[in-house]
Amino acid sequence: MALPVPATTWTSMTSAVNLMKPPGRFVTNLLNISEEILSTETIEIGTYRSERDVAPFVRVHAEAEMVKGLGEELYVVQAPNIRIKRPFRPSELLWGRRVDSVIYPTSSQVTSAVERHIAKDLQHMENMIVNAEEWMAAMALRGSITYSVKDQEVFTITFPRAGSHSITPAIFWDDATPASITAITSIRSILALVAEDVGMGVTDAILGSEAAAQFVKLPELLATIKTDSGITAGNVDLTQKYRADGAIFLARWLGINWWEYPRSLMIDGVATALIRPKYVEFISAGSGQWTRYYGAIPDMDALEGRRMAAKRFAKSWKQPDPSALIALLHSRPLVVNRVPDSTVSFKAVSG
Repeated sequence: MALPVPATTWTSMTSAVNLMKPPGRFVTNLLNISEEILSTETIEIGTYRSERDVAPFVRVHAEAEMVKGLGEELYVVQAPNIRIKRPFRPSELLWGRRVDSVIYPTSSQVTSAVERHIAKDLQHMENMIVNAEEWMAAMALRGSITYSVKDQEVFTITFPRAGSHSITPAIFWDDATPASITAITSIRSILALVAEDVGMGVTDAILGSEAAAQFVKLPELLATIKTDSGITAGNVDLTQKYRADGAIFLARWLGINWWEYPRSLMIDGVATALIRPKYVEFISAGSGQWTRYYGAIPDMDALEGRRMAAKRFAKSWKQPDPSALIALLHSRPLVVNRVPDSTVSFKAVSG
């Protein structure tokens, strides 16, 4: 039996509202991460170490003193593997009316709507990988990258960062006695630690949500704000807004750019903060220091097409019964800090 058309009144169609959340890129952009595409899945990370040894003195015409060479460390890891696919079924593509499309379409309008729908879903798949790369970069700030695969097996890639670069202070920034908080002393010791260990200067500090809330209330920070300067006071700018990448610039203080980055990503269905809420990650964003390697793609189509060394590998195929189009996207990213002791993780808030 034919059913009546449900629309009994005139309706106006507006442009579609785009609620697709853009992928995270703040940490990646701040670190100025370079990219290198490899033809292997195994990555060897080599490190040279030495102290600031002073050459020994000997008497004139005496035998030369024997000295030690550089210390060498080698770490071999496999590039993490991301392989995702999405089915497109004829009934979904042909009979499901797409957002921002007409009710009574022509053949060309159906084709155009189907193409737009596929393109948006493919972009969503790309965004998922970009988010994974941002998550890896944020974890690398802590000195290790941990991830789990579908069968719940957990992998951890640990960089050779000294234990002294993970700091829990005796007095936190949320201490009940504000006069006891000595943030400047802690920060200056972090600057000295990085300078001593790697000869680099700290350029930026990325704060989690709780750490940022305490930072703007630090007595020592507030003391630097002139009461007669209005909203903007010296190097502390309270007029800044959140940027499109989810970060907000808080201040230029003690020679450091201070950022709040409270953005979260959905990991296994759970909203997870990129920067731990109670922590501050101090970094030296030096050029050439951070590299994202892409391991080789283990896929026969990639091998036959000589595309196994690639940042991304994409392919699609038709499934005859039940009829469907399957789109696949593959990538093997690994973010590496080539100078691990250039970062410091500081727990600013108790709990």
